[in-house]
Amino acid sequence: MPDGFGASRDLLTAPLVAKALGRSLNWFYRHRTELEEDHSFPKTIRGCGTRWDPRAIDAWLNQQMPAAASAEEETEGLLLRRAAAGVR
Repeated sequence: MPDGFGASRDLLTAPLVAKALGRSLNWFYRHRTELEEDHSFPKTIRGCGTRWDPRAIDAWLNQQMPAAASAEEETEGLLLRRAAAGVR
């Protein structure tokens, strides 16, 4: 289904975002406000509880990486989307 109003989209929970960052869930909770305010980290999707758009997280992570990312780093987004496939 295309994106937009009423579209079904898998969103990321805090544990999956923490995993994508390579940090513990506790670390993410402690640093979330700082990340949002000082480092332009994506905010949660309004009306969806504490969930993030995986594309926004991928884009933010890509901005944090050096231009010459390894093939392993480039597959993180794919792995993250696969991990989120069962999360609604």
